[in-house]
Amino acid sequence: MISMVRLSLLLFLLFANKNSQATDNSFNSVKEKLEAYSHLAATSIFHWNTQSKISNSDIVDMIKSSGLQEDNSGEGVIFRHILATSTANEKNGKRIPLYVKQPLLERHWVALKSSNPRLFAAAKSYYIYATAVNQFNGTKDRVNVTVPALKRLKDEVIRTGDHQATAISSIWLAMELMLGNPFQAIGEIEYALPFLPVRSERRTFENYLSKETAHDWLRRSYQELAIPSLSFYHAMEILDLQKPSDVANTWAYFTAIDALINQYKFDEALLLSDKAIETVGKNNTEHEMYLILTQRMRVIAFQHDKNVAEQAEQIYRKLNTLAVDDVARKSQELVAYSTALYLATRTNKSEFINAVEHYANVLDNMLLESGFKDKIKLRKELELAKLYEVYGDYQASFKHYKRYKKLLVTRNAEQFENANLIKTDNISEDIELAKFRQQELDNLRNERMGLNQDNGKLQSTVLLLITAILSLLAMWLWLNNRRNDTQTNYDELTGSLTRSAMLKSLTVALKKDCSSCMALLNIDHFQRINDTYGYRVGEEVVSVLGKTIQKRIRKTDKFCRFGNEEFLIYFSNSNEEEVKRILDELSNLMAKQKWWKFTEQSFTTSFSSGVVTLKGDNNLEHVLKYCHKLLEGAKNKGNAVANTQSISPV
Repeated sequence: MISMVRLSLLLFLLFANKNSQATDNSFNSVKEKLEAYSHLAATSIFHWNTQSKISNSDIVDMIKSSGLQEDNSGEGVIFRHILATSTANEKNGKRIPLYVKQPLLERHWVALKSSNPRLFAAAKSYYIYATAVNQFNGTKDRVNVTVPALKRLKDEVIRTGDHQATAISSIWLAMELMLGNPFQAIGEIEYALPFLPVRSERRTFENYLSKETAHDWLRRSYQELAIPSLSFYHAMEILDLQKPSDVANTWAYFTAIDALINQYKFDEALLLSDKAIETVGKNNTEHEMYLILTQRMRVIAFQHDKNVAEQAEQIYRKLNTLAVDDVARKSQELVAYSTALYLATRTNKSEFINAVEHYANVLDNMLLESGFKDKIKLRKELELAKLYEVYGDYQASFKHYKRYKKLLVTRNAEQFENANLIKTDNISEDIELAKFRQQELDNLRNERMGLNQDNGKLQSTVLLLITAILSLLAMWLWLNNRRNDTQTNYDELTGSLTRSAMLKSLTVALKKDCSSCMALLNIDHFQRINDTYGYRVGEEVVSVLGKTIQKRIRKTDKFCRFGNEEFLIYFSNSNEEEVKRILDELSNLMAKQKWWKFTEQSFTTSFSSGVVTLKGDNNLEHVLKYCHKLLEGAKNKGNAVANTQSISPV
């Protein structure tokens, strides 16, 4: 039986690294020994008590060959504790035959940090995680311990000045944040992504949570948040990085196709599914082929083609040529869903209803054992709504869609309340600030040593101490002012920039960027919404639109709450076609939002916009004047209208 620690971690992925058969005495350097121990620990954690190509006996032989049990150095102490912790709560299976012998002390970690900051970040992150999993028996309650500890570790690693080590500690922190605060987790992953290593065949403790891992977590997160364009982007990034035989490729194809379905790009989805079937058919398992064929049937069913029944029949026959029983043992949900989807394209109502009920029962049974109940509930209601829509029972479809929206609003409201919307700096800025702090502390320490060594220089040393303290005080005041500036520069309701902060930022941006666009958005009939449903609903509409914009635009773009129900968006390095596509996507997302927290009545909202394409114009007042003029014209034409125009320098 797999231990609680490794069972939890396998849900997020595990590690492996290059082979090492040398004894402790044959290592030529500390670096060589650390690489060997990294491989040994990763291999042991991943394969122990599992049915895989590496058996428990193989691992025992590797441990003996490495000389780890006899190694009394700090490295030996650390890795003995890591391996012992990984199977400490085994009840039915065997534990890794290692004895810690000595306590694990802070000085051991300090030495590892000095010699290899990246391995230190990965090893200590895992040790924090594994210890908490054992302490809390694998429950989510561990995040109350792991998240603060991993944040402290990240701060410690930042001070090493190693960008990749900082990214490694950040991605481990993101893994734990996913359990309680997915919005912060997304921010942490985006923070780490630029400096994470690409996965290699010679995997280590340090590089398994790699760029591929980060893109995979982001594609799933954006899929759950119903942002198909970003989910599609990260899925395609995985396809560019991974080997065709990697199981992550299959899920990347699945997500990319799903994102295209949600954007109603069915022709592109069919082309991508053809490529997925060809790729998966060469190297992967029947379970993965079953998954991709089911996704192709979804494309056909949801586009409501006139030949849907015939095409679905062909795919269903292909599914039945696979080892369905083996697939069902891995995923009853997948087999039950594919059957229900196929019968939704037929005319036999009783068979369809039975299949749908079976699918619902499978998900209900999963709820009893899963730690992700909210995700399963959401998936159940959404897929039932789509199945009934394909069958043509729109009343039942609406009922399940209504339940889905209520569950989604509740979950997102809780997550937004937990999320810290204050933007964080990037890794480089954090490291520079840490260096500055350390330099001041070093100066202070050196001056204190001078006091003890030479009493004759007491007066000058005291003066320097005062200078250092004043410098620290100045830095503290600067940080405090910066924090206050952050709070005053962002709108509390939407998380966007304030009008004044936006205008200040645009004054600089317009001088640098000669190819950009600016859009002024205004919610249609906003006064009617306030009068009909109350100001709290009106505020919710503004908040939802603001957060929808924030999730969709790029990091290089800027937006602010320009008026009560108005937003100003600056698209850098963009053209009119790209901006109109983004505005159309925002409009579609708002059109899908029918249920609101502070009213039981359903309604949808839209917005009109005035879009100016800049051709070297850096006169902000001139640009805003044209935006207002175009917005007024759009309002006169009706709802959800985008009025565009290019302007040249004045």
